[in-house]
Amino acid sequence: MSITYPSGRVVDYGRGTNGEVQQVRTSPDAVSSPTELVLWAAYTPFGPRYITAFANDLRESREYDADGRITGYGIEDQSLGQDLIRRGLQYQSIRKGWHGSRLGWAECGAMGHGAAYRRPPITAVVRCWHL
Repeated sequence: MSITYPSGRVVDYGRGTNGEVQQVRTSPDAVSSPTELVLWAAYTPFGPRYITAFANDLRESREYDADGRITGYGIEDQSLGQDLIRRGLQYQSIRKGWHGSRLGWAECGAMGHGAAYRRPPITAVVRCWHL
């Protein structure tokens, strides 16, 4: 897929078999040769991107938990063979304003309804650390 912007810049997106973006190239106009930005990308099965290799020898990686939340990320300089940054994330359930029993059930009667409902748990990132 190719997009031409009003300035004349052209951005080409190479797609994989499942339609995900695998490569990105750009050129200042339609006649100039393109410059590679993203060389390749890898995706989790049925999910988000977990590795991206850029043309400047940097590679980004991401880790996810079973709920699809990002649990870690990093950027590696492939020419040096070392991590420039590596971070881990943890999540904790927040039950602020939770009503009802320990399971989180609340009565809708107080809200003018006659049934019970369950609110989904709210999560937030609570800690980051350098690995």
